[in-house]
Amino acid sequence: MQNENHARDLLHRVTRKVLKTAHRALFLVRRDRRALRRAIYQRVPAFVRMRMAQTRLLHAVSQSWSDFVAGSSGNRPALDALARNRSRNAERTHAPREADTIDVSVVTYNSERWIAAFMTSLLAQDYPTSRMNLMFVDHGSHDGTVDILRSMQERFRARFAGFTLLQQENKGFGAGHDHAVRASKSDLILISNVDLEFRADSLSRVIAVARADADHVAAWELRQLPFEHPKHYDPVTLETNWQSHACVLMRRDAYLRVGGYEPKIFMYGEDVELSYRLRSYGYTLRYVPSAAVIHHSYADEATLLKALQYTGSTLANLLIRLRYGTVRDVLIGFMLYLGLLFRLRQPFPGVRRVLVRNLAYALRHIAYFKRGRGTAPAHFPFRAFDFELRREGAACRCEIPSEIQRVTVITRTYETADRAMLLAQCGSSVANQTYPDIEWLVVQDGPGSSARGVVERVAARAPWLHTRFIECPPEGRSHAGNEALKQATGAFCMFLDDDDLLYADHVESLYVALEKEAGATAAYALSFEVRVADDGGARVDGAFSTPSIFRQPWDYDVLLDHNFIPIQSILFKRELFRDYGGFARELDQLEDWNLWLRYGYRNRFVYLQKTTSIFYTPIRAKDRLRRHLALHQAYIQAKEHALDEIEKRGLGDLQLPRQQDRRFGRPQNHPVRCRE
Repeated sequence: MQNENHARDLLHRVTRKVLKTAHRALFLVRRDRRALRRAIYQRVPAFVRMRMAQTRLLHAVSQSWSDFVAGSSGNRPALDALARNRSRNAERTHAPREADTIDVSVVTYNSERWIAAFMTSLLAQDYPTSRMNLMFVDHGSHDGTVDILRSMQERFRARFAGFTLLQQENKGFGAGHDHAVRASKSDLILISNVDLEFRADSLSRVIAVARADADHVAAWELRQLPFEHPKHYDPVTLETNWQSHACVLMRRDAYLRVGGYEPKIFMYGEDVELSYRLRSYGYTLRYVPSAAVIHHSYADEATLLKALQYTGSTLANLLIRLRYGTVRDVLIGFMLYLGLLFRLRQPFPGVRRVLVRNLAYALRHIAYFKRGRGTAPAHFPFRAFDFELRREGAACRCEIPSEIQRVTVITRTYETADRAMLLAQCGSSVANQTYPDIEWLVVQDGPGSSARGVVERVAARAPWLHTRFIECPPEGRSHAGNEALKQATGAFCMFLDDDDLLYADHVESLYVALEKEAGATAAYALSFEVRVADDGGARVDGAFSTPSIFRQPWDYDVLLDHNFIPIQSILFKRELFRDYGGFARELDQLEDWNLWLRYGYRNRFVYLQKTTSIFYTPIRAKDRLRRHLALHQAYIQAKEHALDEIEKRGLGDLQLPRQQDRRFGRPQNHPVRCRE
């Protein structure tokens, strides 16, 4: 037995060694190919045009195939609509209305283990319980749920505006909440699961947002912890195409106007259907990441898939396609469903029988689901069995920082006609951050007054954000960045270009990742690249993608070959600036890569496989070509400057990477300058 274990361990070590060697050899081959390509591109720019044309063709074919197999014609317009609304509604100035009583609707079914924690967290709210009217709807529980609720009703009735217990047969999640909503009286009603706990400020935060919002906003979704829902939302307006109803605040009049939850969807998907219906009536939906709840639905990452969720959500997707999709969407939905039905290996025992029953149910209700939507212009995304664009990192646990230290977000800008609007949107994404102590330091390269005005308006709307404005002589963005680093007050710093955006959890996620890794000096996450076009002065988002080059765990040898860290995706300790200096002032391109090469030498960065930011690149072929040529021409200068600086500081001899770069000869310098 011992010999067998020894042989198994030996085989495992040998296999791991062989795979590691093969991976290293593959990297060296790819590095050499990239070095040869760079040398060709630097001498013959026409090859760059050819390569970019090839890339565009392959991307178009891939996107068309993806859309044909599992996509929808509504996906791109739905994202465009969010971007257009961002341009129109970047600033919300509605005066908050006086808070009054809200109704809280909770549906229970054999939920005795969750009730105590739920009630404890509700009683601990800083929003007055005397302005909460509790409405529990029990669906025939056969455990101790009803007895516990009656006991709670007796104990706490006087502390709430009302405490009602309704009972009916199990008609599904939506039908249960519908019963409570129609029996309620308040303008706002909170739809909540019972398997969650509120943070002390959850309700006060979401209600404050709702009271200050415009009348066309119908619902506000609270953030779920420890696993945040990965769907895309607009980082500026926080508008979303659909909401999860594990915990959502809703206008009662909007709910009743559109007809409420769909009674023929028993469980899973009823929140998407109601979200789409609200939007089809012209309403807007908003995400409120600053108001969070602890959702205990998933004990760990391994339980993210459940049998009821699997069968219920796939049926709901098909039914929602019938109501809101095109003929093509419906046909794709049925093909995807048949693919599930006839797959050889089913995820759960007996699931095929349930799938057949659900398919028959969908076929019987085709005519019914062809009715029921509103007439307002709206687009409804479908992505296979999902709906909205998903950010990577669904299994990343969101954690609260144990110690709060200030983080400085540095934005470099300059004066042009369209920069003020972009800077305002950038500032809104900073103000929406969930991390509590952020300094937004805007540094302007050259004279101008519009940026200062934007900073003042953002500061007025977000008093919790520490804002400062610095105006520098027009000596380039590297000089401006260094001045900001000198004046930053945060223990941690990051850069955010004035035309890029952060999801609300960006700073929090990177800060926690750094906090958990002792000895790490920086943390970086994944980013969406969006190719952007200009439409009458308003930016229109193109395709969202995450280039494969960014999915790179920390490896300094790889960083020596190419940059895999977009500038806005990394948070670093400010002490690195003290030890290694700032941007190289002579560089106008790749100054960020130059900085990471110096900051990363003999240091360790943490890689977070989660999408937390968006950066924009031009969609026009001419602009992209100009940008690529500039980057290729700057490559050797940026790298050799970094190695020179490391050697000057006596940190090591890095002659080997230079020799590898020069095997193909050093090209003449063709200065190509462009502002990104």
